[in-house]
Formats: sequence, C-alpha cells, structure tokens
Amino acid sequence: MLRPSERKKLREENIQRLTGEYSEYFAKNHNFELVRRLGLGSGAVALLFKELETQKRNVVVKFAFSEYEHRNQQADDELKNELRWLKILQGAEHIVGLLGQELDGSKVSRPALVLEYVEYGSIQDLCKRMTKRNIRVPNRVLWSMFLCLIRACIGFAYPPWQNGEHETIPVDGSKKPSSIIHNDLHDENVLIGELMPDSTEHRHAPILKVIDFGKAMQSQPGNWVTADQTNIQEAARIIAGVVAMKYSTLRDENMEVEIPDEAGTVRKIVVFTDPALRDSTYVLPALKNLLLLCQAANPRDRPSLQYVLTACENAVRTHTVQNYAEIVDYDNTLESDDAIRSVVQQIVFNADS
Repeated sequence: MLRPSERKKLREENIQRLTGEYSEYFAKNHNFELVRRLGLGSGAVALLFKELETQKRNVVVKFAFSEYEHRNQQADDELKNELRWLKILQGAEHIVGLLGQELDGSKVSRPALVLEYVEYGSIQDLCKRMTKRNIRVPNRVLWSMFLCLIRACIGFAYPPWQNGEHETIPVDGSKKPSSIIHNDLHDENVLIGELMPDSTEHRHAPILKVIDFGKAMQSQPGNWVTADQTNIQEAARIIAGVVAMKYSTLRDENMEVEIPDEAGTVRKIVVFTDPALRDSTYVLPALKNLLLLCQAANPRDRPSLQYVLTACENAVRTHTVQNYAEIVDYDNTLESDDAIRSVVQQIVFNADS
C-alpha cells in the first residue's frame, strides 16, 4: 500500500501526464494554448486554455480523473452524466455554458468537456476573501446573489432555453416543470462572473453561474420531496454561508423560529441551518425570514419557486438605502450604489491584491 506522500506524488505525476496530453491534443486540433490548471476535484481536473483563433476567448477543459484507479469509471460516468444534463440545460443564463466535448477514447485517454470560463472564482473563494478582509456582503448584493441562484433553479425546472435566455417561470403553461435536481449545489459549484451594466439584476452585483452537474439526476415520481424544494433549500444554504462568512463549514442544526410562511401567516417552523443566519443582526428581516423558510426541515413548509422569485425580483429592482434604515445598529449607507461598488471591487475583482 502506498504511503500518503507516495500517493500524492503519483497523483501529481498522472495529472501532469494527462495535462500534457490534453495540452498537445487541443493545441493541435483546436488551436488552444494551455494557460494553467484551475482546479482538482474528487472526479475531475479543470484546465484553463486560451482559444487562439475565432473568438480568442478563455475556455475550460474538464477531464475525468481519480487518483484511485477503481474510481476512474465512476469519474468517467459522472463527466458523461454532466454532459447529458448540460445539453438539456444549454442556454440558461445562470448555468455554465457547454462549448464542446471529446469522448473518443482513440483521441484522448479520458473523456473531456469544453466549458465556458467564469473568471472570478467560486462562492467559497468569495467567503475566504470576506473572512480575510473582514468585509460583509451588503443586503442588496445578497438579494442579487439569491436571485441568481433562484434563476438557476428555474433553469433546472423549465428547460429547454435559448442561448443566454433569462430564466423565468412560464405563465402560459407552455413548459411542463421538470424534476431535475442538481444534487451537489454548494459554494464550490457556484462561480462568479462579470458585472452587466445594462442589466438591472447584474449592474452592481456580478452574475453567478452554477457548474458541476456530474451528480445531477431526475427526482423519482412520487418522491415526497420535490426537485424544487431540494434545489431551493441548497440555494438558500449557499447564501446562509455568505451571511455567516463560512465556507464549507456551516454547522447546520434544527431550530424552531417564528416566521411568516408563504401565505403570510406567522407561525413556528423548524428550520435546518447554521445559527449564524438566525442570529445575524445586519440582514434585513424579510431576507433572513425568506432564507430560513427555504431551509425548513419539512419540505412542505418551503416556499414555491414563484414566491421566492417574486420576492427577490422586487428587492433587486426596487430597494434603495432607505429600505435598510430601520435595521438596528446598522449603517445603511453601506447599501448605497457607491458602497456596493467598493465592496464588490474589493472582494471580487481585486481578489489577488
């Protein structure tokens, strides 16, 4: 049996060998130039390439890989599963774009996907920067982030989509809701993109995009927890982590809170979340209560996608500094456009400074 240091060395040698193989293959066949390795997950490696012709953009090549030989087939299967779901969800604005794939074993050792590059790291990276600099995300940015994730959930629920289409719930019944569950929605699987000056939703807070559909699945008919209820809970938990300034270290527990349900009735509901969300003093009560409700222990207590979408849209489109004036011991000028621009610059765009 290999010692940990030997296994680590062997893993790195295998990654280097495969990186060289993909660098040569994509340079020769697609005129891509390797920039650097982006990340290593439990079942894949992501490489950043620069496309030297046509659009001259950066792209991600993700290939299946496990340091344990007996798990390589599982890694291959998950990458192919991701390809399946990305094809179905292709075009949704808040889901990473699929640009191509290479599955031919005679050309490359392991199956690979070519994906859109989302530049500014993950929500986990964001939380690390916030902790390092002791900077909290303003309420108006939290609303925008939650709206992005809810649009992604709508993306799961109502495919197909046109390229870059804004995810909305069809009111005319033209699309039947799917039962797609991401099944691995956490802070490392949400990436931060660019600001979009012409967009009300992304003018001050950058767009978020969901990645990594290797474990995605369709909820079984008759399951007592719906796909929407599962996806909404996971989306709210990500925002709870941002509020708590914790990355992959939330200490969720059952707790009883008195909050309004979707019908507006204030009642006692058991939620499963980190106490840091419940105890936060700077989060607007309406936002805190919504995040708590989305994490109700009983899935039937969780709100509908339409309810959460409406609440987030209203906040993002209409809230100003004045909406936060009554939060006790909170400087609501931190919710001004200028203050938000400064915070986003520090914890997103100046990440390496």
